[in-house]
Amino acid sequence: MAYEVIKFLIFPGGLFVIYMAFSMAWLVRKVTAQMENRVGPPLHQPMFDFAKLLAKQRMYPIGAERWVMHYLPMFQAGIALLMTFFIPIWGDEGLISFDGDLYFFLFLLALHGITAFFVGWASRNPYAISGGGRALMTEVSLEIPMSISLAGMAIMTGSMKIADITANIGDAIFSNGFTPSISWLFVIPWAMMAFTMFYASIGALEFSPFSAGHAETEIVAGWNTELTGGDLAFTKFADYLNLFNLSAISVALFFGGPMVFEFGGDSGHVLTAIIATLTFIIKLVIAIFIISFVKTLSSRLRIDQITRALWNYYLPLSLFGVLFVILIQYLGGL
Repeated sequence: MAYEVIKFLIFPGGLFVIYMAFSMAWLVRKVTAQMENRVGPPLHQPMFDFAKLLAKQRMYPIGAERWVMHYLPMFQAGIALLMTFFIPIWGDEGLISFDGDLYFFLFLLALHGITAFFVGWASRNPYAISGGGRALMTEVSLEIPMSISLAGMAIMTGSMKIADITANIGDAIFSNGFTPSISWLFVIPWAMMAFTMFYASIGALEFSPFSAGHAETEIVAGWNTELTGGDLAFTKFADYLNLFNLSAISVALFFGGPMVFEFGGDSGHVLTAIIATLTFIIKLVIAIFIISFVKTLSSRLRIDQITRALWNYYLPLSLFGVLFVILIQYLGGL
């Protein structure tokens, strides 16, 4: 019992994922600064920013729905923290694992876009309302190709369980090579679905080029405009956690997560667990570097351009990937 509590509160849950979330937020800011010929923040700056905001006074506009603006940011942070428990960090499954957990994870992610809209609406600020609407439109547009791409991975591996997908992809890439259930032909649809998932994740994080929800030159800070003090702190905290969540789930589902060469998935062995965790962190850092490069090099799209790109390009790409997987499996069964 005590061991289970430690796993949830300290490692690989709780304190570990919170520290990783703050560290990944720092890494994005640092890489962005270096690319823009700036020094960038010190390592623990996101933690200092969070603590400073918690100490600030909360203020609400006249006529705003205060309870919505106060409690929804906490709800966002709680949902984001819950999502971290589904991610395999040191073994082949997360702290919470069950059949169909892949789409429960996506459901929790969708709640972020919905709560962003209601936070903007509750403030009664036209900039915040506009930003909330944009965030919700982006979330709806990206959730569909993201869900289809992950459905393709589920079909490819024969499971809707995050642990099974991670183990099968990890085995195919690092341990046993391509098996009869995962042919080398799957590399093509895998690449299509990985590309879709990558850009959809950037959209969910509201990074450029999908940052219309908080376009500073148009709508101040978007749906965050009227948030202050602890309310803004919890929203930022949720953003940091989601940066970790989306990067980590992409690493797990498409690159085997903590799986490495000859790693058998025995998380009970201390050395194996350490190697698996370090492998996961290295893959995660690489993913964060790529996200940072895209974020810095991309120009912000208008909301109509975002929805058009997601519906006209990323959605067909994800559909082609799934159809390719089904076709390969059908021909393999002949």
